[in-house]
Amino acid sequence: PARARRRTRAEARTSTPHRSGRGRTGRTGGAPTTRWPLGARRTARRAHRQPGKRPDHRGEGRRLQHARPRLKTVLVTGAAQGIGKATAALFKQNGFRVLALDKKPAEVVYDLINLAGIPKLIASFGEIDVLVNNAGVLYCPPHDQFSEAQVQEILTVNLRAPVALIEAVAPQMKKRKSGRIVNVGSVAAFTGHPDLWYGATKAALLNITKSYA
Repeated sequence: PARARRRTRAEARTSTPHRSGRGRTGRTGGAPTTRWPLGARRTARRAHRQPGKRPDHRGEGRRLQHARPRLKTVLVTGAAQGIGKATAALFKQNGFRVLALDKKPAEVVYDLINLAGIPKLIASFGEIDVLVNNAGVLYCPPHDQFSEAQVQEILTVNLRAPVALIEAVAPQMKKRKSGRIVNVGSVAAFTGHPDLWYGATKAALLNITKSYA
């Protein structure tokens, strides 16, 4: 009967997953999918796009090589060992002038806990085209046994020093309209970590990087 068919269609419409609404969760082919609000998609696209240009999806290392005629001097912090040492070596192999900074024996010996001296330090280097904020401090006592000195050192070296270095090199980069700043993060920004202060500073550094960008 006609009425029965109409009821069936109405029931079918009410049982069909919502497909057009934005910001809802639905299913496609049996798998859950999340629909992002239109504004969020646009914001995400802008984060990877320069005005008037399409997104550049090449790795940062390849883009640095592409920009090599403009970029000559690199400052790498925490360069006496680990990631910092390997980063400094790679830049040197590719013909860059490298300022390898560390509180341990290094090309440039400086303790980043001395925030007040950072502007003068940067001024003494002249032009810096690339800043790699790699230095970090890590302690792993039980969470309730951190000394105040340890906490302050972690907060200063891991968080406040990168900000101070960015603020010190930014004016010259703006003036030249050229430069690169790389902040080295950690998975500890996204998950729990034995050193809760280290994890907190890496999460904060991630947020600061997004804010500057």
